[in-house]
Amino acid sequence: MILKSRLKKIICFFFILVLVLSACINAAAYDETEQDKQDINDIYNEQLEFSGANKLFYDINQNTSELLLDNGINSLEPEKIMNYGFFDFIQNIWDILISKITAPFTLLTSIVGVVLLCALINALKSTDRDNALSPAFTVGSTLAVCGIAIAPILKCILDAADAIRDAGNFMLCFIPVFTSIVTTSGKPLTAAAYHTTLFSLIQIIIRIGGTILVPLTGIYLAIAVTGSIGGGINSSGIASVVKKTLLWGLGLLLTVFIGVFIAQTFVSSAADTVSTRTAKFLVSGSIPVVGGAISEGVNAIGGCLRLLKSTTGVFGVLAVVFTMLPAIIIAILNKTALSIGAAVSEMFSQPKIAAMLKSAGDTFSILLGMLVFSGVLMVAATSIVVSLGTGY
Repeated sequence: MILKSRLKKIICFFFILVLVLSACINAAAYDETEQDKQDINDIYNEQLEFSGANKLFYDINQNTSELLLDNGINSLEPEKIMNYGFFDFIQNIWDILISKITAPFTLLTSIVGVVLLCALINALKSTDRDNALSPAFTVGSTLAVCGIAIAPILKCILDAADAIRDAGNFMLCFIPVFTSIVTTSGKPLTAAAYHTTLFSLIQIIIRIGGTILVPLTGIYLAIAVTGSIGGGINSSGIASVVKKTLLWGLGLLLTVFIGVFIAQTFVSSAADTVSTRTAKFLVSGSIPVVGGAISEGVNAIGGCLRLLKSTTGVFGVLAVVFTMLPAIIIAILNKTALSIGAAVSEMFSQPKIAAMLKSAGDTFSILLGMLVFSGVLMVAATSIVVSLGTGY
């Protein structure tokens, strides 16, 4: 009986001992895990500070900065970037749409009002004298609609030029920072291809957006509107050829650039990976005892650099998208308003007004082509480099 009691006490003692040891081991493992996380965060913050990526917020315009802050992105912390999702982007589009729809709606109602007034006056014409004044009345009514539409069109042209210039200026600051991160992450050849190719193109895009886009679209608008109003001048064919040539040319340039850049980047990335892994193998095998530890340390640093590169790249993409998005949306809204106005004009037998509105709407097609070309070029090139990973 006594032996059985002692045996029970021994079993209880060992059971309690096992529980205590397990708790101690779990606590130690938890502390080690927390220490590892803290070490990783420290390495990431040091790399973020050293690369200068944390100062990119000062290189974006005020509207873009407000959009990022509204989405909780006020720093390059990975958690804040990852919390931004697809439905957040849809909500941003909806918010911009609601905030920008007032001016296009006012434009549409003004055009419809003038068209209805012209249709009413045409219906009241009864004498030959009234019919003799019909051409002058048509030109006058068309010019009235043109006067209503010209101010929103010019404002949209200036907004598009500003958006292209602001996005380009940001990319000129972003590219050197991102290139340095890509280089230190083990992809020097990829970084060189990204920097040399995109940096030159961005300067050309800024020059086009700042000095060529505004007068070019203004000249196109003048030619298109003159051709639709003037009785003896028909320049609609020239305007159509200019628009199609420009849009097809932009599409072809974008396709060629993305194709060549993808091929160049993948070849450079493969060469970078071979070089980096060869260096790691030599270090791990040639240095006794500590070679493997050095290799593991390089892997840890490479993981932080991979995270920094992805976070910085996604931030750059979001900054460009948020810079371009308001201008793209306002151009689409204005083009839609002019298209609806042209349809209403045709319905009430006002062909001159309809032709003028269609020609003016084609101006927005050119603006959208330039905005989409510039935005997709910047976003696609950065996204391709981000998706390649690091050389470690």
